[in-house]
Amino acid sequence: MKRYNGLQAVYMSFFSKDLYRDVVEHWKGIGFLYLLLWALFISVIVAVTLQFFLVIPVTDVLIGQSGQLPNMTFTHSELSIDKESPYQLKDKNGNVGIVFDTRDNPEGLKPGTPGMLVTKTAIIYQTQYKETKTKYDEMSITDLTITRDQVKDFFQGARQWFSFIIFAVMVPSAFIFLAIQAVIYAAIGMIFSNIAKANLTYGELMRLTAIALTPVLVLDTGLKLANMHLAFWPLLSFVIALGYLFFGVKANAEKASPAAQEIPPSAPAP
Repeated sequence: MKRYNGLQAVYMSFFSKDLYRDVVEHWKGIGFLYLLLWALFISVIVAVTLQFFLVIPVTDVLIGQSGQLPNMTFTHSELSIDKESPYQLKDKNGNVGIVFDTRDNPEGLKPGTPGMLVTKTAIIYQTQYKETKTKYDEMSITDLTITRDQVKDFFQGARQWFSFIIFAVMVPSAFIFLAIQAVIYAAIGMIFSNIAKANLTYGELMRLTAIALTPVLVLDTGLKLANMHLAFWPLLSFVIALGYLFFGVKANAEKASPAAQEIPPSAPAP
C-alpha cells in the first residue's frame, strides 16, 4: 500500500529514502500522473505571472492609446479616417509612434527613425535599418470599418482571455517536456542501477525520475516567482536531478541488499 502521496513527495523528495523506496514499490502507473499534476501547477504559475506582470501593464497602455485612434474605414482597399491628415499617435512621453497620413502624397517617415506610417493604401513599418511596406490588398483588406471602441473592446477581451489561452497551451507543452526528460533520465538511471546493483526495471526508474525531478521543479518555480535568474541554471538543474536520481537508486539498492537490513541483537547469554 502506498505510504506517501504526491503532496508529501514535494518536500520529502529532498531528503527521504523511504519515499524513493515507496515510489518503486507502490507507485505503479502514477509516475506520469504525478508529472501531469506538475505540468498543471507550472502552467498556472506561468499564466498568472504573465497576466500580472505583462498582460495587465501592456493592455493598460494599449487601452489608453486606443482612445487616440481615429475611426478607420476601408473601401476597396483604400483607407480613410475621421481625423485630419497627418494625424499622430503619441505615447505618454510625447513621442510619436504611429502616423496616419491618408493624403494622395503622404509625407514619409524620417530616414532611420523607427515608427509606423499608415497611408491610404499601405502600412509602412520602419526600423533604424530597413523599411517594410505592406499593402492592404495583400492583407485581403477590402471593405472594413474599425472604430476606436472596437479596438478598445478587443484589448479588454484579450486581457480577460490571455491567461486561459496560455494555460491551455502550456499544460500539454509542459507535460511533454517533463515526459521527455523522464525518458532520458530513466535511461541514465539504468546505468546508476547497474552501478549500485539495485536491479531496478526501466518502469521503476521512470517513477523514480518523476520524484528526482521534483527538487528541481520546486527550485525552478521559486526562482520564477522571485524573478531571479541564475547563471548556468539549466546545467545546474541537470546535475541536481541526476544527483537525486542516484540518491533514489541507492536507497532502493540498500533495501535490496541483505547487508542493509537491520539485524536484531542476539539474546544475551544465559
